Formats: sequence, structure tokens, C-alpha cells
Amino acid sequence: MAWLGLTTLFVLAELLVPGYLVLRGLRISRSWSLCWAPSVSCGAIALWCQALALVGVFASPWTVLLPIVVLGVLARIVIGPRLAEPGLPQIRLRVVILYAAVGVIVGYLLFVRQLPAGDYVYPQYDVMQHLNLTTAFSQSGHMSSLETSPYLTAADMAIDPTPNHAFYPAAYHSICALATQALGVRAPVALNAATFAFSFLVYPLAMLSFLAMAFRGLDKAQAAGALVVCSLVSFPWVVIIWGPIYPNLAGMALLPCASSILMGLTLVDRGDGRMRVRLVALLALSATALALMHPNTVFAAIVTLLPYCLWRLWDLPWMRERKVTLRLMAPLSLFLLAIGFWALCLRLPLFSEMLQENWPSFAVPRQQLVNILGLAFTFDMLPCTFSYQLLLAAMVLVGFACALHDRERRWLCATYVIWCYMCFVGATSDGELKTVLTGFWYTDPVRVAACAAMAAVPLATLGIRWTHELVLELVRRYNRWRGHQTHPTKATCFLAALFFVLVFMPGFDLPWSDAPKYRMINYASDTGSVLKRSLTIPNVHTAFGDWRLATDELFDLASPLFKNERAFADRARKITGDSLVINDPMDGSFLAYPVCGVRCYYRSFVGVGDTNETEASKLVRLHLSEAATRPDVRAAIRELDAQYVLKLDLAYADVSFVNLREDLNFVDFAGIESVSDDTPGFERVLVAGKLRLYRIALD
Repeated sequence: MAWLGLTTLFVLAELLVPGYLVLRGLRISRSWSLCWAPSVSCGAIALWCQALALVGVFASPWTVLLPIVVLGVLARIVIGPRLAEPGLPQIRLRVVILYAAVGVIVGYLLFVRQLPAGDYVYPQYDVMQHLNLTTAFSQSGHMSSLETSPYLTAADMAIDPTPNHAFYPAAYHSICALATQALGVRAPVALNAATFAFSFLVYPLAMLSFLAMAFRGLDKAQAAGALVVCSLVSFPWVVIIWGPIYPNLAGMALLPCASSILMGLTLVDRGDGRMRVRLVALLALSATALALMHPNTVFAAIVTLLPYCLWRLWDLPWMRERKVTLRLMAPLSLFLLAIGFWALCLRLPLFSEMLQENWPSFAVPRQQLVNILGLAFTFDMLPCTFSYQLLLAAMVLVGFACALHDRERRWLCATYVIWCYMCFVGATSDGELKTVLTGFWYTDPVRVAACAAMAAVPLATLGIRWTHELVLELVRRYNRWRGHQTHPTKATCFLAALFFVLVFMPGFDLPWSDAPKYRMINYASDTGSVLKRSLTIPNVHTAFGDWRLATDELFDLASPLFKNERAFADRARKITGDSLVINDPMDGSFLAYPVCGVRCYYRSFVGVGDTNETEASKLVRLHLSEAATRPDVRAAIRELDAQYVLKLDLAYADVSFVNLREDLNFVDFAGIESVSDDTPGFERVLVAGKLRLYRIALD
């Protein structure tokens, strides 16, 4: 865990320092610079990594981070003195610290302490892409979103079994790769560190900037938001253990920051041209960060901010005296433009693969209405259902009523209603409307629910602020009646503590209710076998009690690379060095590349049999054991310059996530699996039980 902590600090430095220095160079206040820094840093890092890739320069912390830091320092010296500090809403530094402290504390207690180890590998399908791409970026220094692949070094591109360097938004992987280069840690540690950083520091600070813009003049609302920002289980908590969709998680964490920059741009006085230029540049960097984290965060920004922009256009000072028809022209034009852009993107080939995904409906309309009211947007959809958050749901309803009576904040209600409607359609239907509304999120209810949860944060904040003032007023009246003195600070601290206890309370058993239930779950032993243990299910559920149960079950799932296999792969790495190692990825060895550093030939268990598979790959995976008698197989081995064969335990492949899509076919790599101690041309150099490392010894 020590390496996880050190890597987390480095990732936070990546996200905060470059952007903070740039923002301070533009005369943005310290508090706003801290809140906006991650978005600016991510945009600048993504663009600079892409530029280095285009000119063929190796991307590293020295060539990526140092130039951005130097640029920020120069901006402070050269440009800063000529600029005036912008008139952004005030954010007190102690409020920034409060948000950061809340995020770090709850993240450590409920996420880090749940991890089995700092280099824990998430046992689900998509982790393969994230681990391989992060490792390939780190080794090649080629951190381009235009050409992503697990094979990026010159030597690896020459042996790629299924050449396909495609576009994939990879800003997240660049940040993780820089951490692995700087500290020498493996990709799993960097991914866990980045998950913590984005979820529990970047997101709270970004949401603070959004609340500061939305609640100008309501200082107490800013502090109240610290209670809410990490309290909705739909984001970031469920997203952390779903997929895993790390880049989407990071993009969503940055979304409130980009939104607040746009809101600030609309509030700048028309005569302040320099401030407009600064905010436009920052918005461009933030939009780049969103697009290169995950494109659907751009669409999420459109949905979130469209009501705000329509209201701002309707409320333009120079239009207030015009007729209603003239006042409607600007917002109506923007609305039609947004609809047209949405329709165009639905037809672009770039998004065709995304739009073909279809998650089935899982709730009847009346049930989903109750789910939305209880903030359990995906109730009965996930393997582990998360309970209603009744206290927060009540605060959202109170805040909704408060916003409806506030002309400047009524748009928050519209935004929340839109997201709830999208959740409703996604949960209850399977038609074309579902694809039109939620297709950019793969029609995935979890991703749409995460956006709805973020839209609920400002409403819950308003509800807590109103409830806090009501309770304080009742306490004051009671104390005046009793002749006692009121201590507002003590009362506020007590209410905040009570709120946290009720929100984060674990599940429990009532003595007069039914006995607790038990569920048997699989977990991986140190010796490479799948065992079972009993998981106790309390008879009274809470949202974060269900989160603890979900992580207890998920983090114990059997990984394709058992602990003894990982130890064996580490020993094999000392022998093989940088030599190419042929492997059957279905035995878990696809993880030996990002986790142990073994230069494996197959880094994925999908893609074999595609039209772009090389002839050498087909010969190796189907006929490797015949190399002593087949010249074409020997020629393929020489073409690849393969030196070793790694064989791990294939016994539990069918119960691991390798078979998540139930398409496991052992015949696909029969030529590799049939290599044994007696196979001519293969010399055993390392053995541990069923695990083998062979040297290819052909004439």
C-alpha cells in the first residue's frame, strides 16, 4: 500500500501543479486555481502528449510535465503583471480544504481500505484494455489517442498479431503512464492511484467550482455542498466498480469544472475582453480534456448546461425590454442548434460502435419512478443492488422546491428532470428513443445514473442549506424560550456529523427481524485455486452498506492471474528479459505483460481469428508444438524472434472474467497449450507445479 500512496501523490501532483501554475500565471485566484487545475492539466497533458507523438519525441515526465510547468512560471512572470484578477465568485481557501478533506477521508475509508492490495487488478473485462494501453504508453513514450494499441514500441509493432492502431481517447492512460515511468510502478498501481485521485479529490474540487458559480452570493451553500459531493452512491462509488470504466470516471469527475468555466464565461462583463480570452482558452483546454477522457462527457456537458444557456440567453439585459417573440429567438436558435448537433452525431461513423450497444430494460415504469425518487437509479439492475438514500432524496426534493422559487437557479431543476427522464427511458424501454437519448453512453444505465447523481448534488446542497437554517432557527427559538445561549457552530458540527453517520451507515441487523442471510462467493487462493467463503447479508440495508458488500464480493473474485502465477511470472521475467515470450492469454498470462513486465506475444484473449490477424500468429497459436517438424512454423517463430514459451494454469479460465462473454474456446490456442516437457524443440528452464517456462531450442 505504500507504493499506492506514493503513486497517488504523484498523480495528484500531475493533476494539480501544472494547471495551478498556468492559472496563477493568468491571475486566477488561489482557490479557483486549485479547483480548475485538474481540468487544465489534463487538457494540456493530452495535447502535449499528442504533439510529441506527432513529431516522434519520447513522452516522459521530463518532456511532458516540465514544459507545462515552465510555461506556467513564464506566464506568471511575463503575462501576469499585465492582467487584472477576474471577478469570479469568492471561494474561501478553507472551503477548498474542507472539500478535499472530506473526499480524501471517505475515499480512504471506503475505497483504499477495501482494496486487497495496492497493485490489485480489477477482475472484469475492460481492465485488459486499460492495463495494456497504460503499459504500452509507458514503454514506448508514444502517448497518442490517434494510434492506440498494446503494441507501440518499434519491436512490438513488428510482431503485433492483429495490427489495428485505432483512435481511442487516452488522456487518462497518459496520466497513468507518466506515473509508471516516474516511479517504476506497474500499471495496476497507477490505475488504482488515478481512480482515487479523480474520484475523491478532483471531483470534489470540480463540484465546488460548479456550486460556486451556481450559488453566487450563497456562501453557506458552498460549505453545505461538502456534505453531498461524495454522498450519492451512484457517483462516484458505483462507477468505480462498474466495467471498469476508468476513463469515463475521470471525464465525469472533470465535467463540473468545465461546466463552471463556461458559466463563468457567460457572466463576464462584455467590456472585459482579456478575461473572455482567458476563459475561452481555459474552456478549450477543459473541453479537450473531456473529449480525450471519454467523448460522452462532452454530451453530458451539453445536457447539463443547455437549460442554463437557454436561461442566460432569455435573460440577457439588453433583451428584457423586447417582445417575447424577439426574446425567444436566441434561446430557440441555440436549442435547435443543440438538437441538430445531437442528430448529426447520431449519424457519424465515429459513434456508430457506441450506438450499437444496447443494455436491456430492467424496471417497470412505476418502479423506476420510485427508484428515481429514492436516488437508486439502477435499483434491481446491478448484480448487487444499492438501497435507496432516503435522507438525501428528501434533501433533493427540498432543494428542488427551493430552486423552483429562485429565478436564477430554476434551470437546475430542468437539468435534473432531463437526466431523470433519460434514466427512466433507459430503465423502462428498449426502442429507438432509448438509443437517441442514451446511446452516447452505450445505453448503459450506470453511466446515465452517474450524470443524474451529479445533477442532484446542487439540489441536495440547496436542501441541506434550507434545512440547516430551519433547524438553527428552531434551536434559537427553543433556547430563547428556555433562556439558554445558542452556539450555531456547535449545532452545525453536530448536524454535519449526524448527516454523515446516517448517509454512510453500514447495513445492520434488527434483533426482532429475520436472521441475516448468507451468500457464497468465489475467491482466489495463494496456491492458484478458486475457493468459496460465506458473505453475511444484513437484514437492514443501507446504500453504503450495500457498497461494502459489493466490494467485499467483487474484490475477492478470482483473477485469471493467481498469486502463485504472478510470482512465477516475476521469476520468468528475470530469465526472459526483453525477449518475446509466446503465451496462451486464456491462462491469465495476458496480465503478465502489464502486471509483471513479461514481454508476452498475446496481450489479449480477443481478436484472434479476425481478418487482420497475421499468418505468423495463426501458425504459432494453432501449431506451435509442431515446430520441430513444420518449416512454416519455424519460419514464423524466426520472423517473430520469439525465444520462450510461458504456460500458466488454464484450469480456472472458464470461471474467470476471461469467459465473461461465454465465448471461451480452448482450441484457439491449441498449438501453445499442447507444448509439454516432451515436445521436441522446447527446453524447460523454469517449473513450479503446473507452471512452465520453456526456451525455444530449434536448429
